[in-house]
Amino acid sequence: MFLRSLKMKRHRYKIFPPLPSKGRVSLRGWWAEREQRRRRERLDSSTNTAPPVLWLKGSDIVGSPGDSIAFWADASSYSNNAAQDTVSMQPTLQSVTFAGKTFKVARFDTVDDGMITQAIINDPTPYSIFVIWRPADLWTTSAIISSGDEDWLMGTDGGRMLCYFTNWSGATVPDAINTDDFYLFEVRITPGEDPTGIYINGVQTYVFPGGGSDAPNQVMLGSSGSNPYPGGCDAAEIMIYDRQLPDDEAADVRAYFQAKYNYLKL
Repeated sequence: MFLRSLKMKRHRYKIFPPLPSKGRVSLRGWWAEREQRRRRERLDSSTNTAPPVLWLKGSDIVGSPGDSIAFWADASSYSNNAAQDTVSMQPTLQSVTFAGKTFKVARFDTVDDGMITQAIINDPTPYSIFVIWRPADLWTTSAIISSGDEDWLMGTDGGRMLCYFTNWSGATVPDAINTDDFYLFEVRITPGEDPTGIYINGVQTYVFPGGGSDAPNQVMLGSSGSNPYPGGCDAAEIMIYDRQLPDDEAADVRAYFQAKYNYLKL
């Protein structure tokens, strides 16, 4: 009876899960992995109170490597699917291996590839955009995320990552990124308010003082925008919210992408 009671108490008051029993384990490393796992679980949970309005996953693209992509299903609950009827402007499905991970991407060329989505973020609505992205040519003006009616882009120009939200917004310094690696390209903004959050792999980039912060209105990919600059990249996943995520929620999103794509090459 005493042993049974003791087991019940241990089960009731257990706070921490057990450490792995095999091998030597760093407590700090175990705790970091535990927190990362919890963040991924929170992001995937159906109890997430404000999910993205557009969620495009390369893993959801139907087809084989080399196939043209006419339709990219939205994994959010809003059905803001991406589509392209013109065959010559369709990106292609590819399978890539990077930092120990193999995954599907939509490959947008540097000429005229683009897609139309039904996602609307009208100015001055706050927004957060996350893209797992590998640029094809840093010296070509590209826009993986663009706008249906604004001079607006998240892409590349002049050898660097560039954001132009109806005005110069933010950019990396030259040589900060390359065409071999995948990056987490992140923007979290409330139009007209500081600070303007533009990040590569979680690190704040240079932000132009008084720069543009307008929302994109209708979200487009690549040359389907009003500019029209091509997508010019491999896009593995795109997640867009119609609110500015606070730092703790952004950390959850980064943990999810890190576990899936290892963009930090750890």
